[in-house]
Amino acid sequence: MIVNGEEIVIANVDGEFYGLDGLCEHAAAPLGGGTLVGCQLTCPRHGWTYDVTDGWLTTPPLGRRTRAFSIRVRDGHVELAERE
Repeated sequence: MIVNGEEIVIANVDGEFYGLDGLCEHAAAPLGGGTLVGCQLTCPRHGWTYDVTDGWLTTPPLGRRTRAFSIRVRDGHVELAERE
């Protein structure tokens, strides 16, 4: 999904929606082409894995985070707000 010119990836985890910056922090690979298992989204290029609920990396290098978004679907529209 493109929002204000930026790619955002949206993940559905058990009926809850989460959003992340759509490009991996490592090599700008599109995370939308990654693999989602539970709440773990793995980049298709080099295997970095993010927790979609908060944006933190769950594989080395730990301690890094990508932008994360709260997602709400209301009246057929997707609303998002950047999480801190």
